[in-house]
Amino acid sequence: MTDHEYEAFDLAGPLPTGITLLQASAGTGKTFALAALAVRSIAELGLSASELCVVTFTEAATSELRGRIRERIAEAIAHLEATAHLDPDVAITTDPVLIALGRGADGQPIESAEHLLRLARLRTALDEFDTATISTIHGFCSRVLAIASGASADTPISSDTEHIVELINDLFVSRFSGSTPAPVTSAQLLRAVETRLKLPDARLYRWNAADPGPNAGANEQKPFIRSAQIATAADLIDEVVELVLQQRIDQRRRTYDSLITDARAHIVSSDGVGTVASLRARFSLVMIDEFQDTDQVQWSMFRTAFLDSNSQGISSPVTSSPVTTVLVGDPKQSIYRFRSAELSAYLGALEYARTNGRVFSLRVNWRSDRAVLDGLDHLFGGLAFGDPRIVFESVDAAPDHDVSPFAIAGAPATAAVELRTIGVSGAPAARTVAFADLVAEIIRLLNTATIERDGIAQPLRPSDIGVLVRSNADASRCARALNEAGVPAASSSADSVLGSTAARHWRWLADALARPSSASLVRTAATTWFIGLDGPSIAALTDERLSELIEQVRGWATDLTEGGLPRLMASLRAGGLAGRVLAAPSGERDLTDLEHIAELLQSATSGRPISPAALSDLLTGMSAGAGDTEAESTELLGRRIDRDDDTVKVLTLHKAKGLEFPVVLCPTLWAAPSGSRGSLKHGEVGGQRLIEICKLASNAEPLKGYKDVVAADKQETDGEELRLIYVALTRARHRLVVWWNPPASGQPPLATVLGAAIGTDAKNVEVAALVAASNGTISEVAAVSGPPPALARAAVPTPTLEVASISRNLRDDWRIWSFTAINSASGDHASPSAPGAAVWQVQPEAAPLLGGADEFAGDDPETLDPATPALTPLQSAPAGPAFGTLVHSALERVDFTSGELDAELTSACAALMNHRPLAIAPAALASGLINALQAPLGGPLGSTSLVEVTQVDRRNELDFDLPLAAFDASKIASVMLDHLPSTDPLHPWFVEAAAGALDVSLDGMLTGSIDLVARTVIGDQPCFWIADYKTNLIRTGDYSGPALATAMHHSGYALQATIYLVALHRFLRWRLGAAYDPQSQLLGAAYLFLRGMDPANDSSDPAGVHWFQPPLAAIEALDLLFATGAAS
Repeated sequence: MTDHEYEAFDLAGPLPTGITLLQASAGTGKTFALAALAVRSIAELGLSASELCVVTFTEAATSELRGRIRERIAEAIAHLEATAHLDPDVAITTDPVLIALGRGADGQPIESAEHLLRLARLRTALDEFDTATISTIHGFCSRVLAIASGASADTPISSDTEHIVELINDLFVSRFSGSTPAPVTSAQLLRAVETRLKLPDARLYRWNAADPGPNAGANEQKPFIRSAQIATAADLIDEVVELVLQQRIDQRRRTYDSLITDARAHIVSSDGVGTVASLRARFSLVMIDEFQDTDQVQWSMFRTAFLDSNSQGISSPVTSSPVTTVLVGDPKQSIYRFRSAELSAYLGALEYARTNGRVFSLRVNWRSDRAVLDGLDHLFGGLAFGDPRIVFESVDAAPDHDVSPFAIAGAPATAAVELRTIGVSGAPAARTVAFADLVAEIIRLLNTATIERDGIAQPLRPSDIGVLVRSNADASRCARALNEAGVPAASSSADSVLGSTAARHWRWLADALARPSSASLVRTAATTWFIGLDGPSIAALTDERLSELIEQVRGWATDLTEGGLPRLMASLRAGGLAGRVLAAPSGERDLTDLEHIAELLQSATSGRPISPAALSDLLTGMSAGAGDTEAESTELLGRRIDRDDDTVKVLTLHKAKGLEFPVVLCPTLWAAPSGSRGSLKHGEVGGQRLIEICKLASNAEPLKGYKDVVAADKQETDGEELRLIYVALTRARHRLVVWWNPPASGQPPLATVLGAAIGTDAKNVEVAALVAASNGTISEVAAVSGPPPALARAAVPTPTLEVASISRNLRDDWRIWSFTAINSASGDHASPSAPGAAVWQVQPEAAPLLGGADEFAGDDPETLDPATPALTPLQSAPAGPAFGTLVHSALERVDFTSGELDAELTSACAALMNHRPLAIAPAALASGLINALQAPLGGPLGSTSLVEVTQVDRRNELDFDLPLAAFDASKIASVMLDHLPSTDPLHPWFVEAAAGALDVSLDGMLTGSIDLVARTVIGDQPCFWIADYKTNLIRTGDYSGPALATAMHHSGYALQATIYLVALHRFLRWRLGAAYDPQSQLLGAAYLFLRGMDPANDSSDPAGVHWFQPPLAAIEALDLLFATGAAS
């Protein structure tokens, strides 16, 4: 069934229910359609922003969708505001969606009350827009797993290629290092395991041949022997896959692939029924964008989560109603098979929608001129793109696209679609002619072509031109040829930046930073852009100059260890890095790559200090997981455009998807694809995806069934190559130029397209016949290989730059505040306790504390009173921010209830100390922390300890951002004093703060991160409390109640606890709604001074634990104060 067998989708028609699939050919406005459905559902059906779920497949697409939907809501608000008091019959727009907002289901104008109601709904949705779920598929899966576990959705994701390599190497050493031969090489095994992990529902191809018996001849034995070889290899592959999956569980490691498979596994299991119910209760409209790029895992997850009533795999029926779900995609643009996309999943969803819902098509192309669409109709008419159900169908041109704004002066009129014939034997020679002709054609267009903009014919700009090529090598060669001819050009390809020259320079620098005393490594680093010495200069290095370089590298290593990537990059840039890189002919490309890698490293380390050895390991791990083909590079790693000025953009086909240009030129589509490397052949045979491993198993000859798998793989691959041609040719708005050269052998996909257009096979394509049959929609021009003409148009002069001036007064009182920021801002105010200093920031020489990162104290462990006995193993641990950060990180990594807590905590401490060594053994630190975890918490929890808090009942690092009205911070203390009993140990702190020590004007946002939010069931009631880990080293060794009250007072933790409790109160009110009873469920904040905690402590008043439990009335008054600036 084809597009035109489905009804055209009317954006102003009835809103969809159940499942709806929209087939959206290139340029038909699928993003516009999604935004329209969101706006109309909010306005007409009363959906809140939080009931909206939109899922797509890349961060860029997510950002675009989020922006487009928000922008569309704002447009709808403006329209309804403008028409609120107008005659309904007065038309002020031709936008069908905006018109529909003012009409009812019967097409008649709505009443004034309904008009105002829809306007109010849209205004509320805009205010609450951040509550909408608009995310990538991985973001959605993170939320699913967060619902399942109760943990944060911000789970770290990483590649595990390095771990797989290590596991395979260990297996080969232990099992195949002797006389036992391995059935495959380690490299082959890695390739097979990675393919198998990418395709979790696939099976390895096996064939169990019958044993012909001992008397059979060699030829009769052959099938049995070969099938046994295949079985041995398959068993080994499956074994390693199981080991990898188990290792991921044991190490709590997630990859992008496992994130999706884990979410699907949970959703379709009996344990997932509650999660499905939660998803259906939250969302009323689910829209899945780019659905042609899905796979069977994702489709089964979405189908179970939102559509099926009792999907296979769910042991108990899903009783909640299905959610309105809209799937949007174009199967003709399914080009991501290398990322495990399965077109069969889309086709399965298509059949599901035909049976259970509706299928529509978007029929109007808003991108291309009618002349371009007419040419494409002739090229693609009736062509099937790898499956008979995916057939090209014509689309209509937008009403204002009948006449093209594009023109070429002084040239005979030609068709909007042009074929330029090369006519040269041999691919290398043909490429040379194609690129020479491409340069000449672009210069001709820049010299003579115009585009009408705002009613004025303006010269064609370089940025109006997109050149699409097959390979990264072609992209580089093309951009270089254009630049040499004086045409500004920039290339972007799908290959990984980690395979660039810049990556090699980064690795050499990291090696030298890890071992700055190594003269050879420093010499190698000196050849990089970071130092910039050439060969003769390196050879002429004196000992004195080499020593200077060693000290320079050692200084950079210190920058990295103490200040992370930001400080290191600042030092490198200060040394003239950019100037050295840009001095080379490829400088812009190299500097873009270098800064790109710096950004990746910054993101991976969160800007925190890191050891040089860890940086080197990080680069190695990133490179190992980057993939080895141009298509395998992720969106994050793909090399970026190296210039942002007015340039011709040269892109590979995968990079071009989703883009459009006024003029598109395709000089290399005539060439045959180079073939894929990496993954093994695989295809669907009889409804089951099979992975072919015959060639891995001792080069075994093809066996029964092998050809079926290879044929299925070829059919899928050939279909995708045709779809790549479709993607390339549908990027053009006004003019499309395609080069053609007859193939010497094989059947390139462009040959298939051209042959089908004239009813012949790919080997007998005659361009003249194609042009003659096109009714003037396609023209033919012979390519030329002479020197290009001169670029006649003068370069656009660079304007004189000057520093921008600010024409208005900027507010300097609005800022982002935190506990630390408030404390710092109040540091200049006098206090009764310590003249000249805030009451919670005692001078280090007077303080009894030596603390972690937020304890505002000294960092010298030697100041502990030597006469003080060590109360716990932690008493001998070092002090300071580094130690505090390490302890926080270690506690976040482990499951407190694990039966292997000792081993897991020791491992976590050891891993963290690899990055920042400290003067304590990992095992000793783990032992001390276990003491703290087993200690009674006291207060409302009595003898309960942290080892009783499960993963489901805890949330690490709860981040919050709260809007702050304008008020003086001393009001926080004043409001607290209105409710806090005078007997509370922290009452004196609030008295001093209210008296002027907290005199800071607040306005803006309040941000923070709570170490631990925990849930404990008391009776039948789930109760919630805060834990904040403190590593303060108290000189006297006294961690009793009075001593901790003093510590809380000195460090200002009363303010911190107050802020955290208000944040938790708001969080619980939002998450639990009417079920939240703060009087009984909000227990308070426990400040855990870990060094003083011990299992032997008295649970009625345990050392090391200070509870702050202000009255609920205080929290509610402060909540109001933060929101309005007044407490009542």
